[in-house]
Amino acid sequence: MNTDGPFRGRCPGRVRRYARQGPTPGDASSVRARLIAPGQAPFELPYDHPVQFFSYALVQEKATQIYYQQLRAVVSDPVLVQVLARLSRDEARHFTFMADVVAQYLRVYGDAVVDPVRDVIANFRMERTCR
Repeated sequence: MNTDGPFRGRCPGRVRRYARQGPTPGDASSVRARLIAPGQAPFELPYDHPVQFFSYALVQEKATQIYYQQLRAVVSDPVLVQVLARLSRDEARHFTFMADVVAQYLRVYGDAVVDPVRDVIANFRMERTCR
């Protein structure tokens, strides 16, 4: 099994190890525990203004769309190429929705939301999913 292709980059060691060894008996409970833990952690809202949540999502959706497009350009697996094309189109729809929401905030609140939007864009960072 070739584990290099679509998995290059993020967490390659884990993917290769899993492809070589397969699942181990503790995998399901370990995965379940790791998925549950973040949901049990204290949560604080990262922004002061509601438009900032939509602004973050706006940039994140566009960044994810571009990521899928770039990944699609370098993979050779035809199924993966089709999946990435569909994912990219889906992210484009999410971006359009978020852009409409942010535009509505700008129409209703005008200059009062420009600085909060600018703050999100200036400080944008994609979250890491692999550790």
